[in-house]
Amino acid sequence: MKKLILGLPLLFILATCPNFWDICLASSIFSANGFVEENYGLDNYSIGMGQTGISSLFRKNISICNPALNGTVSQANFSSNLIFGYNYYKDANSKYKDKIADFPYIKIIIPVTKSDFIGISFIEKYHLGLETCREDSIQDIGNISTYQNLSGSINQIGFSYTRKMKSPILGILIGANLNYNFGNENNEISIDFDDNEFVDHFECVEKKYECANFSFGFAIPYSKFSFGGFYESTLNMNSDKKYTIQYNPDLDFDYIEVVEKKIKFPSQIGLGIGMQITDYLYAETNYRHSFWKNSTYSGMNDRDSKFISVGLSYIPYKKLFWKVPTRLGGYYKQLPCKKNGHFIDEKALTFGFDIPLNEKNKGNISLALIWGVRGDISKNLYKDEFIKLSIGFSSVDLWRNPKKFKKDKEIPKLDKKYEVPD
Repeated sequence: MKKLILGLPLLFILATCPNFWDICLASSIFSANGFVEENYGLDNYSIGMGQTGISSLFRKNISICNPALNGTVSQANFSSNLIFGYNYYKDANSKYKDKIADFPYIKIIIPVTKSDFIGISFIEKYHLGLETCREDSIQDIGNISTYQNLSGSINQIGFSYTRKMKSPILGILIGANLNYNFGNENNEISIDFDDNEFVDHFECVEKKYECANFSFGFAIPYSKFSFGGFYESTLNMNSDKKYTIQYNPDLDFDYIEVVEKKIKFPSQIGLGIGMQITDYLYAETNYRHSFWKNSTYSGMNDRDSKFISVGLSYIPYKKLFWKVPTRLGGYYKQLPCKKNGHFIDEKALTFGFDIPLNEKNKGNISLALIWGVRGDISKNLYKDEFIKLSIGFSSVDLWRNPKKFKKDKEIPKLDKKYEVPD
């Protein structure tokens, strides 16, 4: 239980320090459209398997997307992952490299009984980030430097309950999740004149979001097949928009405006089917649909987002020479926004494997490699090409310490009044 006790404060710190996420967000050249990068709350096993995992029941599945998956564990579990890598922004003539560093996922599952499970989770559900700068020289004015910084994230804390239902034919898992969503979005523009006679200009639009929503899911094993699905409700965000203009050094003309409004982020459904092909091969395909056309987020409601993924998993078999659990897969995603009048698509290939630990059944470390592209230069003028390494950690612990109940106990002495006389 020590691992879980340490995990809870970490979950609280990450949730209550939004500035942390502004520092380590991933980024995209298409961030001007909005939150084009989305985290689906998958464990590292699923990430390496083409970002599938909605219906994976033949293993310990600690993904967040489907709350019914809590029932795949038999012991208390703590898991998280780190993502590192590079994103390359490209146009027809140039390429720019940007670092990626992200800590998007924490999950705790506690079996209360053999049939009941509770879970606590944190994911960075949506994120954006982009920095640009430009220097120009204008006659009669001189040199002008312009900087723009886009950053933001929508984070989600979830509390879930899962029930394992037994039947004569099937073992059905059902689960529900109550989520609290919060985050912010910043768009900063600054103009710097070399000539002191001109007033420097700083403009900032800051938005803060918060709301609650829910999700529920199911998972059903049948023979060599597994079926799963989930639904997440719409995020009806309360949004505080603060618009600031500052003139330096003349502060008399500063302008601040605060507006409260509602912003609707999309609901989502997901379906998955898996098959245990052999004792050592498992295949799965998933489909997700995000209803962005029903949202009120400008620039991200041109169409619904559709996400198709496939994956194959290899579990070591004693008669085969390869002893390392290995996964591979790929996905294709339609983004809900346009650039240059054309829709933006994303596709990627994934590969993953586990690192064996000396202590068996105490957890594992897994690696996943993702290589993909977002956009097309011929259609969208720009393209993201990204390569990411995801490092996942999972630790299990017993809800009770069995050693505590295995200690030799003294046999109580018989009361003298019950002794048989000689």
